[in-house]
Amino acid sequence: ADNQDLADEGMLFIGDKGKILCDFRANSPRLIPASRHKAFDGTILAADFDKTTAEDEWINAVKNKGKSKGSFEQVAALAGAVTLASIALRVPYKRLIWDAAKMEFTNSPEATKLVRRETYREGWEKIIG
Repeated sequence: ADNQDLADEGMLFIGDKGKILCDFRANSPRLIPASRHKAFDGTILAADFDKTTAEDEWINAVKNKGKSKGSFEQVAALAGAVTLASIALRVPYKRLIWDAAKMEFTNSPEATKLVRRETYREGWEKIIG
């Protein structure tokens, strides 16, 4: 409606009463189309808005031996999906069937070999073990 190109990445929230477009980290939100944003009357305050950056949060968690809100457990599913997609690209033209409990592809020994390394460089075996 605004005849503008969208950014290469970002988020679009579609609700019952309209749409909000923002950048990848949900900064600079705006109603779309622009006419709706200009007509917005008022401000919505976030009472307990945390201004800690994601990087600071992660560093504080490491320093204090705690967990950050963006802990590794929260991103594990996404990391797993990206890893499986990478393996699928290396075994093209084949439908792969993943068994999460066994951590293997049930129909492709070739793809299963890519899940874990057989050997590690010297020194890493103690860490990864």
